[in-house]
Amino acid sequence: GGAAVAGVAAAAAWVSAASSEPVADAHPTCSCACRVSTFDDAAKTYDKEIGTDEIVMGLPLLRRWLLRSARGRVLEVACGTGVNLHLYPSSVESVLATDAAPAMVAEASRKATDPRVSVAVATVESAEGGYDTVVDTFGLCSVEDPVEALRAMARAAAPGGRVLLLEH
Repeated sequence: GGAAVAGVAAAAAWVSAASSEPVADAHPTCSCACRVSTFDDAAKTYDKEIGTDEIVMGLPLLRRWLLRSARGRVLEVACGTGVNLHLYPSSVESVLATDAAPAMVAEASRKATDPRVSVAVATVESAEGGYDTVVDTFGLCSVEDPVEALRAMARAAAPGGRVLLLEH
């Protein structure tokens, strides 16, 4: 149980500390264009590749729980393939789901069967105000500046609006 976890953690820490080799940058710089290209390349198989992991980690339930708080006019940023689009409650008037990767938007558009939902190519930084709810699920890791992305989401929310986040 706990002793095994502690033992593995201690061994990993020792191996890391004992290495005299320089550690390569774990987070190399990647431009927005680089990230968009990566997600465009993965778009057609993305849901299949992450589907089992999402279920094992309970993410569909977390998504549903988060989105039950969405109200009025909704802006979803970094919508990816549109996995959230069928989860919006009836209290939502409209959803504009956006993503910077055109191939991801194409996949999301296929899932946008609800007439309240529209999908468009846009970056989070270009978000503009007036939304009752702004939603981002697992998108902050894919932007250059997460703090600026959060500021943009706050600007996109109307006075009294809310920003709903599900992040890792």
